Amino acid sequence: MVDKDLNVYLVDFGLAKATRGETSSSSTTVAGTLGFMAPELMQGKSCPASDLYALGITMICWLFDINSALINDYINPDFSINFKQLPRSGVPKIILNAIKKLTEPNLNRRVGSAGDALKLLSPGQDFNKFFLFEQPEQSFPKILALSIVLSITAIVIGVGQLSHSPVLTVF
Repeated sequence: MVDKDLNVYLVDFGLAKATRGETSSSSTTVAGTLGFMAPELMQGKSCPASDLYALGITMICWLFDINSALINDYINPDFSINFKQLPRSGVPKIILNAIKKLTEPNLNRRVGSAGDALKLLSPGQDFNKFFLFEQPEQSFPKILALSIVLSITAIVIGVGQLSHSPVLTVF
């Protein structure tokens, strides 16, 4: 969420997780908005790449103008994204390829860190060509949204890695 002063808040009202310091006699329960949950979370495993999967799904919702409540309509049973079914949007190929790597169902093939995710979007690209959308008026809001999400994710996941926190904590 962004307020009138452009302060950014990361919110997921569907997310609930036992946080550090809490104990469980059997296992940690992870629950959340299903379409945003990485496959490994269904098995009770989490890592920074789990948050990057959710970031990729968030980018799909923003860049393809999909209501987050309907994202499951675009996710196959194996957690892969049905990119052919997504609405036509003019999203540049480099961004689409980055989203594909963020939402890779196989944890071993998914982007593993926020730093690696940022590298996907900046391999010496010409900034103007990099963010060229079919309709110029679409560019700025989508670039701003993408930049905000990537920046927040890089910071929060980076901090989480330093503090050994297993997943992104949101309010």
